[in-house]
Amino acid sequence: MDNRLLDDQLTKNEGLFLSTYSKDQIKIASKWAKFLSIVGFVFSFSMFFLGIFFGNFNSGKPNLGSTNLIENNIEQFASVFYFILGILLIYPYFKLFQFGKNGKIALENNDQNALEISLNGMSSFFKFSAYITIIVFFIFIVFGMFI
Repeated sequence: MDNRLLDDQLTKNEGLFLSTYSKDQIKIASKWAKFLSIVGFVFSFSMFFLGIFFGNFNSGKPNLGSTNLIENNIEQFASVFYFILGILLIYPYFKLFQFGKNGKIALENNDQNALEISLNGMSSFFKFSAYITIIVFFIFIVFGMFI
């Protein structure tokens, strides 16, 4: 019990010093993160509504008698693809926005908690991006075998 108390006290006394240069870099990164996240939100919602549009556009289109299943269902596939992609992309842009907003708050108020939330958002953004990259890379490998 005493060791845990001692460790907690040591942890509280340890601090991470941010130089003026580091603070300036976090401030710049926060501004760009906010900008990119807002553009990303617009892009995500555009993809979402494009998916809805493709679904509604194809519902009134008559079947012209084509026997090719892929040709008949390409609009449905595109609709579902864009709809899911639009929803999926909201998360990383939200985490990027979280980094931008809380990074600015942390620097303005010298708030350690806001800095931790900010860095958590950035970390989550990069983890999500890495997972998507791995998945896309795997899909390219799998489909590349069949071409």
